[in-house]
Amino acid sequence: MLTRKSNRAQQLRHRGRLLGAVCWLIAASLLWLAPRVSHAREITHVVRKDQLLGAIAQRYHTSVSAIRKRNRLRSGQKIYPGQRLRVPESAAHRAWRVSQEKKSAKRNRIESKTRKKKLRSKRQAAKRKSTSRKRARNKRAKKKRAKKTRTKKKLANKRHAKKKRSKKKRAKKKRAKHARRARAKKKRTAPARKRARSARTRTARKRTKTAAKNDPYARKPKRPGRVNLVRYSERFRGRLRLANGKLVAQSSRRVDRLMRSLRTKKQRKIDRRLLKLLTRVSDHFGGRTIVMVSGYRPYSPKQFTSNSRHNHGQAIDFRVVGVPNEVLYRYCLRFGRVGCGYYPNSSFVHMDVRRLKTRWTDYSGPGQRPRYARKRRKRRGAKRVASRPRRPLTPKPARSNASRSKPAAAPTAPASSQLSSAPSSQKKPQRPAPPQSSRPPSSPPSSAPPASSSKRSKPRSRKPAR
Repeated sequence: MLTRKSNRAQQLRHRGRLLGAVCWLIAASLLWLAPRVSHAREITHVVRKDQLLGAIAQRYHTSVSAIRKRNRLRSGQKIYPGQRLRVPESAAHRAWRVSQEKKSAKRNRIESKTRKKKLRSKRQAAKRKSTSRKRARNKRAKKKRAKKTRTKKKLANKRHAKKKRSKKKRAKKKRAKHARRARAKKKRTAPARKRARSARTRTARKRTKTAAKNDPYARKPKRPGRVNLVRYSERFRGRLRLANGKLVAQSSRRVDRLMRSLRTKKQRKIDRRLLKLLTRVSDHFGGRTIVMVSGYRPYSPKQFTSNSRHNHGQAIDFRVVGVPNEVLYRYCLRFGRVGCGYYPNSSFVHMDVRRLKTRWTDYSGPGQRPRYARKRRKRRGAKRVASRPRRPLTPKPARSNASRSKPAAAPTAPASSQLSSAPSSQKKPQRPAPPQSSRPPSSPPSSAPPASSSKRSKPRSRKPAR
């Protein structure tokens, strides 16, 4: 019993589902067909002359009875021209009307697209035309501006050329005026200038002869401007200075390399005036070998002089082979705007370039703190003693065995100075040499009191800028 009831319920549920599905399908089909159904509508027809109801019914695909029924016309009742008749629309006419509407809609769409396309093309053509017109207008304006600018430049160039010509003319007139004045002045002062030139020439020749006589180590160089520079195992031998006074660039770079710092291997461009002075020293002593002790040295906190010229590549410590350091020091003092240092207890002479000329004597040894000589001040009331002329510098002659055996009468001069009188054929009694002075050998003898009242002062350390 229970089984039958359950089967019956299942069948009812199944049927209800089928019925619901059918209803949904019908509703969907109605919704799909709803836009396509066109409602019937009435047509108003105006009767023309000699027109019958049969012709009207045939035109609208309907029957005469339907037209009579809709307009309440009796059988046999006539119609007249101009009468308005309401004609019910038939299914065939409705289908024809729908098709016509579709065709017209399609035609309208095509026409609208064509119209839009034409309108778009017209707009694009108008835009291209306006753009081309604008470009042509801008081009014309640009040409006009360029022409105006060229005209302005041409006028400005003309004005500038005119001013330049007038300026050149004025300058030419001024130069001609100055030349006339110079010629007139030269003509007036020619004899005086000739006399002065000859006097200067005589003075220069006299000084040269005197310097050559007092300095026997001076020689004429075989090749002026050529330097032989040695530093330990490195050597530079070549032309450093040309005849016009300019330095050879490649040789200057090689000397910069030679004067580098051996401690840090750093290199610096050496002052070119210092190289020119070094060339003059080489030429004066006949191109002898120059031994360089120190060149460029970078700054170090342990150095004795805080602002040394060696730190800037403006100083050199050197000596000349075969020339005493005292002679080299005296020759370096002839240069202007240099600093010269004489070191009696060392093996070199210091030379640097600076704004003001300076000289000093340092009695310190290698690696020691500087001990500068103190300048001797003049006493008030001291008599001025005429200084004796310097004797010529010649190499010291060898002493004989007899003179070695005799006892020395007085302390002799220091060997470092290597100063002695010229050897003579006749024997003369030797005078006792004066005590060694603490001032530099290059300085002339100053007026000092007699030897009994003068006291020998110890050198005091000072620090001049080296």
